[in-house]
Amino acid sequence: MIAENRFELTEELFREGFAAIQGNYRRFVRRLILVLAMLWLALAAFVWYRGASVVYAILELAVLVFVGVYAGMYLPKRKAKAAFEAIQRRTGYASERATRFFEDRLEADAGGETATLLYRDIVSREESARLLILVGSDKRGFMIKKDGFVQGSLAAALSAIEKANAEEKYA
Repeated sequence: MIAENRFELTEELFREGFAAIQGNYRRFVRRLILVLAMLWLALAAFVWYRGASVVYAILELAVLVFVGVYAGMYLPKRKAKAAFEAIQRRTGYASERATRFFEDRLEADAGGETATLLYRDIVSREESARLLILVGSDKRGFMIKKDGFVQGSLAAALSAIEKANAEEKYA
């Protein structure tokens, strides 16, 4: 074993990790808001050109703002809470996480469940202030608390991942 990471998964820590892997969603929300703003500008120009009621344009703006705020703020928080509750139900509300790093894989234990991720199956690596999240090809995310190493270190774990992937590439 190269390294071992242990930490208690709290809802706050989970939300931090969940937000870190939502980068693509944030870009989607920004584009959605931009499209909604352009639609409203076109609608406002149409209302002004036709001499129609300004109240209609204001009501449309209120609807578009609601959609933007819901998609950008409320929905991600709701999804994170639901995902955290699902993890708690699946692992029997155990909040202790242990991740062990080996030469070619990592094994994560939570509530009696063990999941394995081969280093060659890592498709992305996201970071937050306190977490490193390794995302596998099967879309599972493995959270590692940066200061949670009880054996080895984050640098040793990352080195093992890079070494295994380099060997895989040249094999």
